[in-house]
Amino acid sequence: MNRKSVKVIFAVIFFSCVLSAYASAGMIDFDTYRMLDKGMSEGEIIYRLGIPDREIYFDDAAHRTPESIKQYFYIPIPGDQDPQLTIITFKKGIVISIKRVQVSVPSKASKAGQINIDTYNQLRVGMSEGEVLARAGMP
Repeated sequence: MNRKSVKVIFAVIFFSCVLSAYASAGMIDFDTYRMLDKGMSEGEIIYRLGIPDREIYFDDAAHRTPESIKQYFYIPIPGDQDPQLTIITFKKGIVISIKRVQVSVPSKASKAGQINIDTYNQLRVGMSEGEVLARAGMP
């Protein structure tokens, strides 16, 4: 292989990785979900599920340590059948909790920033950001 071919192959791999990081992970199908388990590493979760739709830390950036607790949210998109929000909690880079929540996703026809009364009535004080986004959509 010549030098030019190696550069082209590297560029294709690099850009496919970059573009995949910007794609929405969306809902995790049940067969994949049932293969997840406490004790898995963060790297293994990303390898199996892709980059999460949301990542939330439970401390501010100034006090963040490797022991910080964080959550990954895999949020269903409009049109998903039986939409399920998957929330994975990590401590020290290891899964300590996996939760799956049935949600209602706004239809594709709904406009960002506008929700109907049924969606509004499903929102509750204390919901996580991921649950609100899954129910009401992106602002």
